[in-house]
Amino acid sequence: MKALRHALLLLLSTHATLTVTADLMIGDQVCMTGFIMDTFCIERGTLLDAPSVTTMKNPELHSYHCLLDVGVCIDSGYQVLGSKDPMNGLHCPGLRIDDTDKVLAAGRAHGTTMDDPNQAFFACSTCSGPDDNPIAGYKATIIGTVSELGDGMGRVTGAPGAKSVTGTPVLTNIQVLDSMVACDPTIMVTVEADAGGNECLIRSAGDVVAPPPMMDDIPTVTDATAAVVATTTTTVAAPPPADVSDLMVGDEICITGFIMDTFCINRGTLLDAPSIVTLQNPDLHSYHCLLDVPVCVESGYQVLGEKDPSMGEYCLGYRLEETDTVVASGRAAGSVEDGCTTCTGNGMGTKGYRATVKG
Repeated sequence: MKALRHALLLLLSTHATLTVTADLMIGDQVCMTGFIMDTFCIERGTLLDAPSVTTMKNPELHSYHCLLDVGVCIDSGYQVLGSKDPMNGLHCPGLRIDDTDKVLAAGRAHGTTMDDPNQAFFACSTCSGPDDNPIAGYKATIIGTVSELGDGMGRVTGAPGAKSVTGTPVLTNIQVLDSMVACDPTIMVTVEADAGGNECLIRSAGDVVAPPPMMDDIPTVTDATAAVVATTTTTVAAPPPADVSDLMVGDEICITGFIMDTFCINRGTLLDAPSIVTLQNPDLHSYHCLLDVPVCVESGYQVLGEKDPSMGEYCLGYRLEETDTVVASGRAAGSVEDGCTTCTGNGMGTKGYRATVKG
């Protein structure tokens, strides 16, 4: 019982992951995850294969065909885009990539050759990826060495939605990895708009993320009848917590909270949003990351406890033994409109999956 009492009362140790404005220098090795976009479509302002779509607003609608088949796009070169500015809905210019061949090889190996059943996108004739892989919206993790600082001198890449790429640094000695490969925090950078949405700043981790408690210290909810009995999108006042000394193996419990995968807890930041500390903002965890991504699904889930107002982080709660039940309930609650490919669309959830769990 000593370990159990410790687990229930334990708050996650401080995750002091603060992003600070980076001062990139030539020779620095950096890693960044984002949408890959060709310079031609950036500078024209709209996608070549979808002229009604603003390039920097909806890169997820950029077909692999346009990105990887079309000569004028290929010849213009590529960059990895920054985050979307929530104020104007436009992505930040990111980092230019000086090795076109590596982008082409990785992108074509990832993209599907299948025709779009909805006929919204042209098929990628040079792709060789699995049939169920994406046909549009190529994302990748890029590792490279800074060879040029750009007009922003390694700090600023331009304004959100900018059509010029001259402000963006250039990377050489490139590695192009799957977007689900997380960057090493020591070299990870992001590009995010400032508070006013005026310019995009290159940011890096300010402090090292402290390791979270071992998951073995967290009690497990089990039983053949354990189930996610309800989902909720609102936070309600919780009753006073039960005295943990009264909790015993075999007791039935009921708890409401955010559902989080063990992988994102252990890494300290969200896999799909590396600048966000997992236990500070589980409300920003996408249903896609939680329910689509194998490394997250296979790691198992837990329902989080309450947020500690003094630290701003959620307590670890209970591990959930039945992954299939969590996945089925979450997918039924989620929306397919915001990137959750396995969600059924019966619900409206896109981020921050909460549920009431009984077991």
